[in-house]
Amino acid sequence: MATLRYGANSSVQIEFGACTLLAECGGPRSARPAPLAEAVHDVLAKPVGLPALSRCITPSDQITIALEAGVPEAAEVAAAVVRYLVDSAVDPDGITVLRSAPPAGGEPQNPTAAIPADLLRRIRLVDHDPRDRASLAYLAASHSGEPIWLNRALTDADVVLPIGCAHGRAVPGHFGLHSAIYPTFADYQAQARFRSPQALGARGRHRKGFVDAVAEIGWLLGIAFTVQVIPGAGGAFHQVVAGSPDQVRRRVRAVYDQTWRWDVPRRAGVVVVGIEGGPEQQTWANVARALTAAMDCVRDEGTVIVCCEVAEAPGEAVESLRAARSHQQAVRAMTNKPPDDALTAVQLARAIERVNLFLRSRLDPDMLEDLLIGAIQPFHQAAVQISGTPRHLNYAAGSPRVTIAAVPQKFLPQYLGRPDSFFFRRLAP
Repeated sequence: MATLRYGANSSVQIEFGACTLLAECGGPRSARPAPLAEAVHDVLAKPVGLPALSRCITPSDQITIALEAGVPEAAEVAAAVVRYLVDSAVDPDGITVLRSAPPAGGEPQNPTAAIPADLLRRIRLVDHDPRDRASLAYLAASHSGEPIWLNRALTDADVVLPIGCAHGRAVPGHFGLHSAIYPTFADYQAQARFRSPQALGARGRHRKGFVDAVAEIGWLLGIAFTVQVIPGAGGAFHQVVAGSPDQVRRRVRAVYDQTWRWDVPRRAGVVVVGIEGGPEQQTWANVARALTAAMDCVRDEGTVIVCCEVAEAPGEAVESLRAARSHQQAVRAMTNKPPDDALTAVQLARAIERVNLFLRSRLDPDMLEDLLIGAIQPFHQAAVQISGTPRHLNYAAGSPRVTIAAVPQKFLPQYLGRPDSFFFRRLAP
């Protein structure tokens, strides 16, 4: 028996019966090294590849803290960075906190909530609006000839200090270390280009040209110091790394692999993924991320079950999958004018084409059925209810097409195709 946690406080008990448990991947395997504020101070004072941040700045510098959406415990991290700068004799009037827009369907974060009131009155908070041309400034033309427009708070600053959410592997919408800058704080046209289906390769990974462009823009802007937060279970803060971009990139990969990477001996017939965290983590974008992780572990035509507490209506792109004659048709229609959730929809469509997908969520089962996704909903404490199109319940060759309802929880793996192997994990950020 194993317990899979998901949501804020939910969990599901899984008994494997005749199945073989290939791997059980939990949360971070190492303890949080220090309290958050102390950890942030320590890495700023002793960064990798650079002297202390206090020696890299002057009291008169105009400093912009560029805060990417999705940073774990963002307000506390931002407060710790501001406190370090002020303790280093930086004038609070010269500090700007630049906030990015939340992902499609996500809740906006308040990055200044933990900053003391006396400092908050002097610090400038800027919300990035990619459609507001007056708030943007031309930086340069990229190697490919694309004009680069960024928020003026970045181009006007003496020092830009990005704070990003570290990812050890490619996930939809994350193009590398400098994603905390670009396209996060770019113009709307650039953001649309990066969320287009054209940004994804055949395996759902970002095309090299897009990744290289982000790295180039970090160089053009002159990013010399970066802060990357490594998430813990449930989207909480786990560890922070700061210093020169190249050194931070290597350190993040090493720490992330030590914390989150699990080796799976072979692909499984069933993969169960749990998305932990509160409402800000329960999004369609994180469902896409869960599928990215699962696709590396499941056999073709196997089964993926995502346990979450997603309740929000799907975005424009996901909705288009419901109405289209085929998922391929819907994806092609997103190419020229991609909605905000285009990458999410593409990842979802590709998963549905390859595996039998089930969601245990708060979503309408009829809506999921339109997407060719089976719905697993709590029926009573010891049972689940499965609804969906017959094809999702026809796993064994030549077996009758059946609809299963009120299946005891402990028998779930056997009913889902009697797999010869089983794998489950909590979502790694």
